[in-house]
Amino acid sequence: MRKIILLPAIFFIAFFMFLSVAGQAQSKNVKWTFLVYLIGSDLESNDGSGSSDLEEMMKVGSTENLNVIVTTGGANKDNSDEPGGINWKKIKRWKVGKGKLNPLTYTSANNNMAIPSSLTDFIVWGEKSFPADKYVLVLWDHGGALDGFGHDENSNMMLSVMQVKEALENASKITKNKLEVLGFDACLMANIEVLANYKSYSNYFVASEEVEPGHGWNYTPIFNAIANNTVTDGASLGKVIADGYLAQAKSLSTSGITLSVINTAKVDNVIAALDGFVSGISTSAQKNTGSKYLPIAKGRSESEEYGKSDKSPDKSLDVVDIMDFARHVKANNPEVATSADALISAINDAVVYKVKDKTKPNSNGLTMFFPFNKLKTKTKIKTVMSKYEQIPFSKNYQKFLNVYTGLAAADVVKPQVPKGVTDRDNVIEAVCTSDDYDEAFVVLIAPDEKDQNVINFLGVMLPDEVTETNDGVSIKYNWDGKWIGLNGEPANISDMYVEEYEDDNGETGTLTIIEIPVMINDEYAILEFMVDEEGNYELTNIVPDIEDDGLFSKETITIEPGDKLTFIYNKYDMTTDESFEEEGKTIILNSEDDIQLSIINLRPGDYMIGYSIIDYNQNEDFFLNDNIFTIKR
Repeated sequence: MRKIILLPAIFFIAFFMFLSVAGQAQSKNVKWTFLVYLIGSDLESNDGSGSSDLEEMMKVGSTENLNVIVTTGGANKDNSDEPGGINWKKIKRWKVGKGKLNPLTYTSANNNMAIPSSLTDFIVWGEKSFPADKYVLVLWDHGGALDGFGHDENSNMMLSVMQVKEALENASKITKNKLEVLGFDACLMANIEVLANYKSYSNYFVASEEVEPGHGWNYTPIFNAIANNTVTDGASLGKVIADGYLAQAKSLSTSGITLSVINTAKVDNVIAALDGFVSGISTSAQKNTGSKYLPIAKGRSESEEYGKSDKSPDKSLDVVDIMDFARHVKANNPEVATSADALISAINDAVVYKVKDKTKPNSNGLTMFFPFNKLKTKTKIKTVMSKYEQIPFSKNYQKFLNVYTGLAAADVVKPQVPKGVTDRDNVIEAVCTSDDYDEAFVVLIAPDEKDQNVINFLGVMLPDEVTETNDGVSIKYNWDGKWIGLNGEPANISDMYVEEYEDDNGETGTLTIIEIPVMINDEYAILEFMVDEEGNYELTNIVPDIEDDGLFSKETITIEPGDKLTFIYNKYDMTTDESFEEEGKTIILNSEDDIQLSIINLRPGDYMIGYSIIDYNQNEDFFLNDNIFTIKR
């Protein structure tokens, strides 16, 4: 049935191309045709991000060496009555000129950019109408690794991983061409499971491991390089794309930057090396007693991850840098050193170029799916794995993940602290006896001034000391009446962790990352701070949390004079056994410089100190010290 439906569609597209190309085809090939499939979505309707990138393209435009061809649509916006405006509610096609967009004759059959046939149609039409020696296809919009690409705001649809493959495959059958570069100006698409399905359709792949900021790629230096004949292939073009992206991010003070240029011919070697690594760690795990997969769990916890949501952990994408994971598992289990090194070598061979900023020091070019945050919703993990296995990938790796997540989901035993939380000379200690201990946070609690049955959680902080002893893991915090403060108020930190890294010179160091949820102009946002080894705080980003539809926002919030920042605190009602959020103090800002993090003296009142302790399978429990610490007025 599939073939009976598909073949007429292919012949129809080919016939349509024959008719439509007649008035637009070029008489000879240029060197490059650059096709941009620009699904505007809320990125355009809310922030004008698509229009901004079109302006970057128009600074160079098409030249004798370059065709720049763009399809636009997919946003609930129509400003076509304005100079240079576009009706984003309709699919339109353009040849980008210097300083202008030249409309091309085209009538959409369905006006939905989030279906495979629309993408196939654009690729085939673009290559037939504007023949070139080399072709680049850029997919512009939201990305979500295994969740797919491209949210059409008008149809409220998104292309799945396999629908993008369907579009690429159908186009390839018609054109008989192979793209020089397939690029994603979108979030989180430098993923091995995605790339494994697209590797046959291009020579190089350019994408980000992490969420991209709203400005995305900078198209002006890309087109300048092509126009000036300074790029010869996908590798050299990818380098220009990556360098321009990083440079623009620095100029705009955006962070979380990663971009990889990957040789698709080397992808099979990475998958083969991953299979070997998985076999090695599985064999080693069977020799262990107790928690067989403990070294693997520790490696996953310690590795660089992307697409995480503290507010909604079940919506986290759970993709992790493959090389960083291999390094950490190797450190925890030297038995697998040979297979880990082979995997690291294969990735280094496949990733021909990459850029990253200081907030992502352990990004090495490729991610893979490895559930961790999603384990907090243990009842859903089978559904998650069932969906994952529908994407064609290494059966060995998928089988391994199934076994691993099954064991993790079956573990519902919370961390154990048999002796409770003790206090000796203001040193608060808990000894966790669980062999799968992962991390602990100090929790600051105060009674609610309005309701004696309500407890205020004022945030978390890392312990001063964590030590493995014969009795278990000893966790200590020295109470001194101080806390991390945000503009003089206790900072309700939702996540705080330490990143170890190695710089380009081989020097090692650490960074502490702090995330604080707040309201900016009545919208939920996350303040991201970085703390260096000297204790200096730096606000690196202000970003919205994951959207209700599961999309990771590319928006980076910039503070304007008069913007409001409202503190958020968590509360717990002991009578109803319910947790909830409550807004606190509001301050008026003029710029990001008004947002200050520092160590503060807590105001007079009564406080309690405890620990939130989490194991590798995401079981969590709270342990309070019985003492009341009073700061006198």
